[in-house]
Amino acid sequence: MNIEKIAIYSQTMAQPIDVTLERSRKRKRSLSITVHKNGQVVLRAPYHTSTADLQRFAISKTAWIIDKLKKVEVKQTQTSTKKNTIRFMGEDYLIRIELSPLLRNSGFCELSARNLYIYVPQNLTAKKQNIVIKTILENWYQTMATKIFMNRANIYAEQLNLKFQSIKLADPKRRWGSCDKQGRIMFSWRAVMLPLELIDYLIVHELCHILHFDHSKLFWHAVENILPDYKIHRKQLRLAEETYDFYHF
Repeated sequence: MNIEKIAIYSQTMAQPIDVTLERSRKRKRSLSITVHKNGQVVLRAPYHTSTADLQRFAISKTAWIIDKLKKVEVKQTQTSTKKNTIRFMGEDYLIRIELSPLLRNSGFCELSARNLYIYVPQNLTAKKQNIVIKTILENWYQTMATKIFMNRANIYAEQLNLKFQSIKLADPKRRWGSCDKQGRIMFSWRAVMLPLELIDYLIVHELCHILHFDHSKLFWHAVENILPDYKIHRKQLRLAEETYDFYHF
């Protein structure tokens, strides 16, 4: 396979668009253009196609290429924004990394206004720093989730006139929570990223399984007695699952 480059120009683009040519002896007739996720534009062609013909073909696809590149740019911007923010109780906070000469192998988090400050040791390699930051962030989430879920569960258990045996936090990835017949409740610690009303819905939902270990009319009636708008919360939870990546960090 022979690889070359050409450039195409457009009044709507500040810079020329670089197109990588990939000539292949296996390809007989068809020409194709692909815009990859990293913004690379690749034109694949039969080996003996002239550069002039490839240039004309690329120019004829300029509008399509620009449209694809704009979509790539939007996705890259969204991904970059996500990597620089975290969500806590339905709100986004900007991550700010602070290097401290006083820390050794670990660090801590501090929430302030619209920022989450993550303090990490100085002189770590980039790879080690990323591992430490991820660990600090997960530990902070779990600590906050434990406080919030225990507090809210005690409030709603009293309203439902029942007792639960225990609450455990995990990272099941496929469910927000569960409850067994002994009253042992599990919640995903990532649920603390949700708004408070959805956290409350998850808690009430699992607590009501202590009363009714099914999804019968009696179960939903018990949920509705505590949360009259539970159907709205169910829809909001599904929407949150579709629109927010809870595993991006």
